[in-house]
Amino acid sequence: MKRWQVTYLGKPLMLYGDSAEEVKQKYSSTIDKGSGIIPLPYPQELFDRLTELPVRCRDKTGREYREVNLGCNYCTYRVSKDETDGKYYDLVQYRINGGRLIAPALWSTCTAHEFVDMYLKPVPEKKCGWLFSLKEVKKLCGKMQFKIGKVNVWKDSDGYYYIGCQNDWSKIKKEEYKVMSKHRESAIYVSFTEGLFGGYRHKWFESEDVWHEYWEKIKSEQPSYARTLNYEIIKHGYNKLPIEDRKLICRLRYMNLERELKTEPSDIVAQWWAKYNRQFVEDERLFEKITEKVKEQGNGKEEKRTS
Repeated sequence: MKRWQVTYLGKPLMLYGDSAEEVKQKYSSTIDKGSGIIPLPYPQELFDRLTELPVRCRDKTGREYREVNLGCNYCTYRVSKDETDGKYYDLVQYRINGGRLIAPALWSTCTAHEFVDMYLKPVPEKKCGWLFSLKEVKKLCGKMQFKIGKVNVWKDSDGYYYIGCQNDWSKIKKEEYKVMSKHRESAIYVSFTEGLFGGYRHKWFESEDVWHEYWEKIKSEQPSYARTLNYEIIKHGYNKLPIEDRKLICRLRYMNLERELKTEPSDIVAQWWAKYNRQFVEDERLFEKITEKVKEQGNGKEEKRTS
């Protein structure tokens, strides 16, 4: 069956028929007056891409069911073809399955081109985890996307998200490095109790002499009725890198949030993404906040387009 382009209500519309005359007679109510009936070439390369995955099953009407793995979930899609010539119709029905006890009953629809662009576009495989420094992420992603509390979020050109806690490169950490990097061999890291109730603190000192001076001071200030103080030297020698070179930032496993949020509730998308990244980050609430922020930004862009 051949494909033809007409205009309906001033917009392009694709119709099927063996000839232009058949299209004109069959669909006269959906063709604008004066509209041309233009033959469209069959996009063989597009449908080759759409059907390269193996067929999982066929239903009674001959529709072919396939699955594409999206990483954190998978997408089932089905296409139909004209049995007279074996060519596919430009319509894909799909649904996302993942993290659910019951698979969704309703199918979303789109054109073949839209589906290939959304779900079959290759995404480069990248190693994920706490592998990146602030300096490296700035080169990979440029400017930060947004903040969630004290967590900074970046996104690279391939759609991978990165997160890092702002406290890891705070002024206090920078000051610590500035002082301790001058005393790398003599510096010590101490765990000690301090105050009336003996709460634990952890701190770097330039040397054991500096530490003992500090220790004598807090002991002399401790009231006799307060808890007994104690300490333990945990580490000798300061070998930390400059703040911007430390591997403090995590590349999260890939998920196309913008795409998923078009058809799925944000809380479901966040659950999928959190489960997929549990190896690196256990805070599910963080994924909910990032997903909500991405959704909010997407809605803002949509409003700008329509205004």
